[in-house]
Amino acid sequence: MHRNWRMIALGAFAAAALMVPPQSADAQVCPDCDTVPKTKIGDLTGDGIINVFDVVGSVDIAFRNGPRSRRLGADDATGDNVVNVFDVVKFVDIAFRNGQAVFPNRVYALTGRLGAGTRWLICDDSLRYRVVGIASVGENRAELGTTCPDKTDTLIVQVGVTVEGDTSSATPAAFIVRRSGYAQIVGSRTNPITFTSMLAPGARERGDWGGFVINGCAVNNNPGGLNQAEGDGGLGGGLNDDDNSGCYKYLVVEFAGREFTTDNELNGITLNGVGHGTLFEYIQINQNADDGIEWFGGTCNVRHAVLSGCDDDTFDSDLGARWCGQFLIAIHDPTKNSSSNHNGLEWDNHPSGNENLPRMHPVVSNMTLIGQAHDYTGASLHAGAHIRRGAAAWIYNTVFTKWRAAVDIDNDPPAQRLVDEDSLKIAQSVWYDVADTAQDNDAFEYEVITDPVSNNQVFFNAFANPALPEIFTNVDYTTFAGTPPDFRPITPGNPIGLDAMCANLIDQDWDGDGVGGQAGDIAILNAIVAAWPCFDTTACFIGAMDANDPDPWYEPWCDFSQF
Repeated sequence: MHRNWRMIALGAFAAAALMVPPQSADAQVCPDCDTVPKTKIGDLTGDGIINVFDVVGSVDIAFRNGPRSRRLGADDATGDNVVNVFDVVKFVDIAFRNGQAVFPNRVYALTGRLGAGTRWLICDDSLRYRVVGIASVGENRAELGTTCPDKTDTLIVQVGVTVEGDTSSATPAAFIVRRSGYAQIVGSRTNPITFTSMLAPGARERGDWGGFVINGCAVNNNPGGLNQAEGDGGLGGGLNDDDNSGCYKYLVVEFAGREFTTDNELNGITLNGVGHGTLFEYIQINQNADDGIEWFGGTCNVRHAVLSGCDDDTFDSDLGARWCGQFLIAIHDPTKNSSSNHNGLEWDNHPSGNENLPRMHPVVSNMTLIGQAHDYTGASLHAGAHIRRGAAAWIYNTVFTKWRAAVDIDNDPPAQRLVDEDSLKIAQSVWYDVADTAQDNDAFEYEVITDPVSNNQVFFNAFANPALPEIFTNVDYTTFAGTPPDFRPITPGNPIGLDAMCANLIDQDWDGDGVGGQAGDIAILNAIVAAWPCFDTTACFIGAMDANDPDPWYEPWCDFSQF
């Protein structure tokens, strides 16, 4: 590369860091899922029995706000979607008989604004929640412009709740957290919260329902500062990169992506101007008909995410998004052909403003990105990473495999400048079983990934090396049948030594003097961590999983049952 690496390293970081507001604190610590009271229908006090205290509460609900109690659907003994005197009578009968109740299965429709104040979705086997049309937490408040509205609406979803997306309504079902909303959707490792299709397992398909949208008040680079999300998803954007839209943990969203209009569908989860005060980790998007997760501006960080079987790109980012991510997995489903240009990463600064500020600048480490096949011909583009339109990025410790092209970096202004100033780089990463280094055999792309200082490795496909073995032991690239994929690289004896490539961020050569882990390197790393505090700098492996970890972080909560 035509630059003096040593001289620009510190200065380049300073220049790049200006693109990303310092994040003074990571996302808030949300209540542990086990501390959320688990209540049943009619049990307002949460003591496991229906008695006179619950009846008193039911009377109060019936005469104050019967159509919408705070516990949505859970205080409706008769199942008619309103709390009134008939429910009170039934609860009185239960209370004076044996305090226990078995209710027939019923569906509670979530539609429209779910209500001001705090609302609950409780975990009760006899109560099913179904999103019909648009269900929203909060309001758009477009009249406020970029001024962030107060968080007037809160939704708390209990551990183990399943929310169905309606497949039959004229308007695709979509669950939306608006700018004035806050949601606590925190499952557990053994009991996640799932948003899925209303159809029976085995009959579900991509695009059965709309999708999941979170709107926040963080900065984007759209003129005017606001962005209307796809699929009638609402307004996002504002002036507060610290904005907090809630807690999302051990959350599975699957079989979404139904079109609202032609070429207008939702991603699995859309992050529209979401701030880094939001907790967003242990997320799975499964079999979505569009992108997996897409950022439209904002600063929402993500850790421990699995995007499986998405029909378009997996991690998509636009409108000046500045976020960090670590321990991320994406795997395309080779049994389903797609005509779209689907990539591991698709990152744009702005669709019509390469120099719009703030510049998009994700910083990611420890990803495993698996495409459909190195000889895939179903679309014109199938690359491990597609970076374009003025996007900056730092990508470390990542495995790209089964892609037709290792990368596609559009050499349009200001791409070369970003590379020269060290704002666009891929380092300490591996491309394995890919058809070629670059989508267009572009010398610029080749320069980016083969820079010797970056210490990347590229291994071509079986056409070039017929003896090339697989690096994952339990990923069936033909059917994905049987047990869930194992994303730990083969060990011992990995064909490229992947299990032995210790590449923690602490030991990297940040200042370009040929020796890592020294005072100059640590100074640069400390500046990075100050701006992006979500990183585990001690993770000493390449890819999303340590080969020697006996307990994969994506088990057992991820769902690969229809993959």
